[in-house]
Amino acid sequence: MSDILIVPVGLESDRVIESVQFVPITKIYILQDTDSEDNQKEPLLLKYTDKFFKKILDRWKLFYKKKLEPMETDFTNQDRIIDTISTIVLKEIKKNKACKIYINISTSTKLFGVIICNISSFFPRNIIPFYLSTSNYLLPHIIEQKCTIEEFEEHGLTKGPYSMVQIPVLPHIEIKSVAKQILNEIYDANKNESYNLHQITEKLGLNYGEQKYRQKISYWVKKLEEYYFITDEREGNHHNVKISDKGRLFVKLIRALKK
Repeated sequence: MSDILIVPVGLESDRVIESVQFVPITKIYILQDTDSEDNQKEPLLLKYTDKFFKKILDRWKLFYKKKLEPMETDFTNQDRIIDTISTIVLKEIKKNKACKIYINISTSTKLFGVIICNISSFFPRNIIPFYLSTSNYLLPHIIEQKCTIEEFEEHGLTKGPYSMVQIPVLPHIEIKSVAKQILNEIYDANKNESYNLHQITEKLGLNYGEQKYRQKISYWVKKLEEYYFITDEREGNHHNVKISDKGRLFVKLIRALKK
């Protein structure tokens, strides 16, 4: 059995290090926060996240050596998070379909946690998101000046003891290939552009004049609307639909995960 740990390093030290006490390990992916071209971070923030990352990496190198794989991503950039995690997940599942991938979502941004839960829904048997819970937060003590900067640099925003909380994730709703085709076609168009059923049918290379195709597209457009993947902007008896933000995220995920 392969047991993989993915742990991002933000403004946490103890919470990252303690991850290894709760899950079995054959490999650790340790993620470092970086800038993106369109998202320049506060230099002081990167100073501390880099400091925590180097400290943890140096410590783990002594114990895990070849089991340790550092990677960079941007914890505030949706596309880069999806790309990074999808690359790791597909690589490890290709090597071992029964592998377990534990991901610590308590040591990074809320966006990172949300994306992880969405990706996990595609692999409910493989991916286990978890959270290290504690009641010992240093931030209030820092604000009240009851905590020194040295203590923060040593531990991060929290101190133990910790308990592990696994995050239950519902399996992903499987939709037919024709529905994915509809979403892909609308996704690739202008974000604000809407389409009627005739246009969608033609985009899929089907003849709108044939009733079976009209019914098929109409059925799946209605289903996708029920899933909130598209929004219907009615004009009288005409349907004009465009992809929602939830639908755009879904398309990004199925493309990155090759679903």
